[in-house]
Formats: sequence, structure tokens, C-alpha cells
Amino acid sequence: MKKAFIFIFALLITSMTFSQEITISPETQKCFVEQVIEVPDATADVLFTKAVEWISLNYNSAQDVIQYADNNKIILKGSFGTNLFMKKGWLKHTLVIEFKDGRFKYNYTDLVYYTIEGNHDYAYESKQLGFKKKIYAETEQNILACISSMTEYFNSEQVAKNDDW
Repeated sequence: MKKAFIFIFALLITSMTFSQEITISPETQKCFVEQVIEVPDATADVLFTKAVEWISLNYNSAQDVIQYADNNKIILKGSFGTNLFMKKGWLKHTLVIEFKDGRFKYNYTDLVYYTIEGNHDYAYESKQLGFKKKIYAETEQNILACISSMTEYFNSEQVAKNDDW
């Protein structure tokens, strides 16, 4: 019962917390999404370890996407698959995750749409990128799903494994 309550509480917090939208920085004129999320009773070391595990489970190759990792920061470069005008493409991003006891901060930056057809990169800030509303909505959904999944993973308790396998 206690685990069910914790899980439901975490989902409620998660659903209330993730109302971030893609924003343009007044200083850099670049798009980003950033937020601090509380994870009660978790040390920075535990959050870091769980983040590396989550990345390994949710990206094709953790070794390829992780660009930098130390005890309180991970920088990764990844992408979300998309279809725009029936053309396969990717929404590239840089994700910086920083850890402190009881919380972590994420920052999605360097948002770029890429398509093999035409071999083009289009920055979110580009006027050449048509139909931004669709791409923005899809990117926000992908970011929301990733952060929700990561937070749920951070809040999950490790299941004791039987060593006599």
C-alpha cells in the first residue's frame, strides 16, 4: 500500500511539475527547456547512478550519446525520431542533467530538426523551418515523456535481486 501511495504521489507531482514549454533565451536567442525537479530522500550520487542507468535503457547507445559525465553532471547529445511531410527526420538535442541531494536540474538545448532528404539541419530559431507549431508540440511531448520517465525511474526503489541465478 505504501509503495502504491508513493507511486501515485510521484505521478501527481510529475504531472503538475511538467508544464515547461520551449522558451527562447533573451540573451542567446536560442530555444531551451529547463527545470529543477525534487526527488525527496535521494542523494546526488544515487540520482547520478540512476540517470546513467536510465540513459542506458532509453537511448540506443549510452556510450555514443554521453559526451561528459562526472559525479554531479551529465551532458548527452541525442535525438527524437519524427515524421514531417512523410519524411523521416530527427529532433536533435543536447541534454544537461545536474544533480544535488534531493533534486536534479535538466536543460534541453541546441534543438535542431534534421532530415536525410536534402541533408539539412534546421535550428529551432531558423526562419527556414516551416510548421514550427507541429515540431514544437512534438518536441515538447518527447521532452515531457523523457523527463516523466526519468523522474519515475529516479523515484523507483531498486528491487532486491536474487543472487542465486
